Amino acid sequence: MENLKFAFVGQGLGPRQRQFANLIYNRGGATAREIQRELVPLVTVRAVVGVLRRLESRGILQSKRSGRHNELRYLPARMKALAWEPAFHRLAEQHFDSSSDRAALVLGRLVLSARQSAG
Repeated sequence: MENLKFAFVGQGLGPRQRQFANLIYNRGGATAREIQRELVPLVTVRAVVGVLRRLESRGILQSKRSGRHNELRYLPARMKALAWEPAFHRLAEQHFDSSSDRAALVLGRLVLSARQSAG
């Protein structure tokens, strides 16, 4: 799970649920079998499906049937709503010496400037 683009923190998820959610969100979607292949130690597909269904019932994932075998593919359900926070922290870390305050100030000024230019 190196190079995560997205990582769930908080959300009231257990470690395994968080691991599965991160895998799905970082891949953009996966089947239970694809998730199972990533796990060490190996767990059954049935156990993987159980966790994925719980995440789906909580609104974190959604599923749809696809592929040659009509398998359930689990997809991110809330990517846009949740992705901004880790992206903002990465931006602050990489370009503003880890200062969220400075990053927010600069972004606020950019938004203000864009609004003034537009109208």
